[in-house]
Amino acid sequence: LNITGNTMLGGEDFSSRIFRHCLARFERQMNFSVDLRKDCRAIRRLLKACERAKRILSSENQATIMLENLAGSENFETTITREIFEDMCLDLFKKCIDLIETAISDADMNPSQINEIVLMGGSSRIPLLRSMIGN
Repeated sequence: LNITGNTMLGGEDFSSRIFRHCLARFERQMNFSVDLRKDCRAIRRLLKACERAKRILSSENQATIMLENLAGSENFETTITREIFEDMCLDLFKKCIDLIETAISDADMNPSQINEIVLMGGSSRIPLLRSMIGN
């Protein structure tokens, strides 16, 4: 029996990856003529939409982010598939697996002795992470 964690790794990290993806996409859509980083309201709206998309991707194969008038009269719409999300967050999933392996090692156990792993937080519902733990 063991407990481990990383207070610097959590749901915000996954949301942040979606946010950076969307921000880059919006900038390309605007031919880099609009700097969204200077608009606090737009950033808050995009962050909130990215958080919602992350939650949707835990149970659906894709999530659409649609924001009217994100920057002035410019609308933003994009669809993120679970596959894209998993690709952009793969290193974070691996960090989670490393934590589990460390806990097992620190408990002087091997994986065949483990009956149950309890994860905390909403990110524990992400299908790829659950699949990686099962393997």
